[in-house]
Amino acid sequence: MSGRSGDQADGETSGTSRESRDGESESPRPAAQDDASDFTQQTIEPDAQQHRQTDAQIFTPEPLVSFNRVSYQSPGAYTTPLLENLNFELHQGHSLVLTGPAGNGKSAAIALVMGGTRPTNGELRVLGLRPRLLPSDQLDAMRARIGYVPQHGGLLSNLSLADNISLPLRYHRSAGDAEVKDALERMQELLGIDEIPTIASALASLRLRRLAALARALILEPKLLVVDEPARDLAGMAKHEIWHLIARIQAARQLTVLACTSDAETAYLLGGQVLSLPSRHAARASIASVTGTFMGRL
Repeated sequence: MSGRSGDQADGETSGTSRESRDGESESPRPAAQDDASDFTQQTIEPDAQQHRQTDAQIFTPEPLVSFNRVSYQSPGAYTTPLLENLNFELHQGHSLVLTGPAGNGKSAAIALVMGGTRPTNGELRVLGLRPRLLPSDQLDAMRARIGYVPQHGGLLSNLSLADNISLPLRYHRSAGDAEVKDALERMQELLGIDEIPTIASALASLRLRRLAALARALILEPKLLVVDEPARDLAGMAKHEIWHLIARIQAARQLTVLACTSDAETAYLLGGQVLSLPSRHAARASIASVTGTFMGRL
């Protein structure tokens, strides 16, 4: 700093010549420090405020999920891509529902997010990562940070509903019985039910299986929830109940939700973005193979 005082440095920072100020009065002035403070307030603070405003304007948090011109064509005889130049961003605390007719690539998009398959073209990022580039252990770690509800629930038929819900907790965190008990009680409160039945999932009603699948996805308290047709095969009030429950949980936990449904009636119940994908009639038969391949890797 060549021996310059702090107020000289401040004068240079503000873009004002310090020498010109010194030339105005060579004799010491008792109020010089106060004058320097006033000068700093008048010249530096507005600049700093302007810089802060500029930074706030240009800073945008990274989306939790982003599709940038993503295309996907399933292996097989069909030549029509399931997804073509798909673009969207999903930020923290928001929701997006992919909708449209069956077979238009909604489940394929979900499988891409979960790393069950790879895009043919474009760039996909999830939680700041590119799933297609991750080795298997890092891909598993990424999935553990996402609450996922597959299209048919994905419950193990030979386990009770409670054991299905607590499975991620025991697998990923080696949780003991006391921790599992506390977590299950939190899930009961979150779902608004008195207790989780101990019956095998194969014997439970469809509504209970859907609730259990949602609870299992939430038990690790993820910040991103991905749901594929969460109310599939439900009708009437039961169908609406699931979507309203997801909306309530999203608001309570500031969750980010990516969902898909073919049901236009429920697509808007989350109150967020809705993106209708175009029909892909020629490629419908390959959707099941995409989802099935992903489920087989869990």
